[in-house]
Amino acid sequence: MSLDKIALELGYTDASHFTRAYLEWTGLTPSQWRRNVHLR
Repeated sequence: MSLDKIALELGYTDASHFTRAYLEWTGLTPSQWRRNVHLR
């Protein structure tokens, strides 16, 4: 699922707002998290 679609589903106005919030919560951007999951 695209970050835009995830952000909208969670009530964010756009992916950048979601990305900033996700970074604050986890210390990673959603893209960094996805890369880490695929490397396992």
